Amino acid sequence: MKRLFLFISALSLLFIPISQGVTKKIIVKPAQFIAKIGSTSEIEGAVIADKTIVIYGNIDGAAFVRGIDASSAEKWRISLDTGRSEITTAAATDLSGNIWIVGSLSPAPVESISPSPTTTPLNPDGVVVPPITVLRSDLTSIILWQISPEGELLNRYTSDLASPILITSMAIDKNAITFAGSVSTDGGTAGIVINSDFSGNFSKAVIIGKSDTTLDAVVRNSNGSITATGASRETLGGKKVAGIRDGIIVAITSSGKISSVIRSSASKAKRNWNSATQTLFLGGEVITRKKIESAVTKFSAKYIPTWTYRFQSTGPTFTLAGPSRSYSALFVSTSKIAQLSNWNPKQPQVLILIFDSKGIISQGFSASEVKEPIALLYSQDLGLLLLGSSAETVSIFTLTSGQFTHLVRDYL
Repeated sequence: MKRLFLFISALSLLFIPISQGVTKKIIVKPAQFIAKIGSTSEIEGAVIADKTIVIYGNIDGAAFVRGIDASSAEKWRISLDTGRSEITTAAATDLSGNIWIVGSLSPAPVESISPSPTTTPLNPDGVVVPPITVLRSDLTSIILWQISPEGELLNRYTSDLASPILITSMAIDKNAITFAGSVSTDGGTAGIVINSDFSGNFSKAVIIGKSDTTLDAVVRNSNGSITATGASRETLGGKKVAGIRDGIIVAITSSGKISSVIRSSASKAKRNWNSATQTLFLGGEVITRKKIESAVTKFSAKYIPTWTYRFQSTGPTFTLAGPSRSYSALFVSTSKIAQLSNWNPKQPQVLILIFDSKGIISQGFSASEVKEPIALLYSQDLGLLLLGSSAETVSIFTLTSGQFTHLVRDYL
């Protein structure tokens, strides 16, 4: 089995920085507020289906989904309540415009678990500490909802894993749906990748690790293979962890075999790849003692890094493949960035950077009202949207700069 693994040293990432020599400095522009759409306790995330922004989450222990237009006016709303205990955690749309939402489900009716009273912790520096993955013991099944573009619940499928599971990402193409996340094991937590067809027939799960591995993003490649990214503190395929915790990129064949594992490590550091696009533009975090950085790297189809950046931040990074071979990254910046002429935040502030095909920063946008980013979204009709939260509410912002608006017309 070990012969199936190919390990590439992540040290190569440290020697492929973008040249900062003669690039014209970019002016960061403000993103434009659209509307408040809900509370931070309710909304899990959003996707775009044509001209509809689809918001999903959980209210009073019941899952829900609703569609709004660009002005935040509600178009439709449906409950996904199963009568059991369930949560929604990821969503995607297929080529027909159907919305697919995945979550975790208890295998039998249970009493609602009341949340413990909480207080907002003091966090003047805005530092986002990576959460320890703790899986709810009552949620042992995957649940998948299919919803029409008009907001009609079409189908609901479940698959019992008999172990606590948390799905963090899903990817869809014309052939299948792929999910990635974490599953509880006797030794701790392992990464999991599992496929489903469009009739809810789930494949055998691919398990990565045994005790301390998590997956946060998944991509379906054009040849039917799968790329999953996350982090691991354990030995995989005979290769020991190089840092405190390494970021990992796992390549899986169309037949469900692990073909390679690429470790991204830094000395005495915790790393993670928490987002990925189909073009293998990855975002993650690097934590070295008290220093936290957001890392973005463009990989080739053979998982060779072609360009990379690190920016001081509070942690996770969201990536998006853009129009005309451009790339977008969303994170909370905490320091000056050499390529930006007017950026030197006195406190953590949300920043969106647009890169061209060669990795040169071409535009920057900020949203001072946002304390925590949730998602970066794009559609040809609505353009680039930021979903983020303040202390209590979740809001949507748009980027309507002339240059970027022109570029997004050719996206998809």
